Amino acid sequence: MVQHRIIVKQHRPWLKAGLIAGSVAGLAIAGFAVYAWARTNLISEFRETKTELEQLRDERRDLARELRAARAENAQLRQQVVYAERAGEIDGAACTDVKASLSELQAEAADLREQVAFYRGIVSPDETRAGVRVLDLKVTPQADADRWRYDLVLIQSVRHDKRVAGRIRVVIAGSRDGKDTTEDLETLLTGDRRLPQFAFKYFQEFSGEFRLPAGFRPARMTVMLDIDGAEATVENPFDWSKIKDDSSFPSASLDPAP
Repeated sequence: MVQHRIIVKQHRPWLKAGLIAGSVAGLAIAGFAVYAWARTNLISEFRETKTELEQLRDERRDLARELRAARAENAQLRQQVVYAERAGEIDGAACTDVKASLSELQAEAADLREQVAFYRGIVSPDETRAGVRVLDLKVTPQADADRWRYDLVLIQSVRHDKRVAGRIRVVIAGSRDGKDTTEDLETLLTGDRRLPQFAFKYFQEFSGEFRLPAGFRPARMTVMLDIDGAEATVENPFDWSKIKDDSSFPSASLDPAP
């Protein structure tokens, strides 16, 4: 025979509702706590991000100002470089012009001094040098080997108001093969085979080209003037080293060697 057990339970209908309400309240409290925590963190991160963003914006503004200042300084430096280069070009051109002008003035001054000496020799010569004489003698090397050009100026003092005439003879003394020798300029001329005769009242200029013999080393040139009607020959000796002109500048007048 089956026996039945009878279990008697206390009926508490409010307990279930209380448990459910408690669970819901716990979940609500937990959710609020999570929300509050998340909100606090988000606000803090937002503030930090906002602060960092403002700092970055300030840095960007500072960098923009520095960039503008650097560009302005760069433009100014470029202008200074251009100005300095232009000033250097102007100074260089001005220096070149000044040098050229100085060279021209020096050449002009030398020419004027030569002219003054020339006219002084005509107008007021020394008592011991009055009469016909050589004022200037110059020999200039040419492009061809052993080829030379001579320039000769004869003058007469204004104290002599008559024309003077005569013949020119030139002898070049030197050495060849270690021996002293002389050469007659007239035999060395490359153009006219004779030296021109002179005839003037105050001054006269002569020029021509000649070729020295191979191996001949000149040391002295003597100009001899055979004046018509005069018994004595006028001799004016010159050292070759003093009358040799290697430059293109005007040479000063040379006095005859003693």
